[in-house]
Amino acid sequence: MFRDPDVIDRLFALLPEARREDWDNAGHLLPLERPERLARSLVRFGWEIET
Repeated sequence: MFRDPDVIDRLFALLPEARREDWDNAGHLLPLERPERLARSLVRFGWEIET
């Protein structure tokens, strides 16, 4: 896999309602690599969209 920050930035700019989180030391397997942080992020997102 590769990570191209320019591609990520351009894609994010096209999605005006998007939320972005950049995590150090994490890849495509967030539930295995950072389960606690993922859970907190999902709960926070749920609270944000509920209001």
